[in-house]
Amino acid sequence: MPLAKHREAWAVEKKAPSKEKHEAEQTQSSFKTNTPKPSNASPIRRTISVNKNETGEDLPLDILVVVSKVKKYVKAKAGMNTSDGVMPHLSDELRRICDHAIHIAKQNGRVTILDRDMKEALKTLR
Repeated sequence: MPLAKHREAWAVEKKAPSKEKHEAEQTQSSFKTNTPKPSNASPIRRTISVNKNETGEDLPLDILVVVSKVKKYVKAKAGMNTSDGVMPHLSDELRRICDHAIHIAKQNGRVTILDRDMKEALKTLR
């Protein structure tokens, strides 16, 4: 295909540096720009802390709502943006409601939370 020459278009032949050379370049560039060297730590998760339940097991205090869905709802409902700082508070309230529903289900001798338990929890917590 001598006329189209699309196979060679934008082709740049370059060999990747060795790991040692790359790290040396990163070290030199971090000294020049005063930027910290990237760490190999895992990415930040939306976890606040960990509490213990009655049996001593860890209870993760992760964000319990789908952040994108909440933001989309608020945007559609009021045309407003939602800060990420709202999500921990919303999750805390959801935990409080669930804890009360758990208490109601246990009082009634059940190991399953039913919709009526959740309705009662919402009613009493208002």
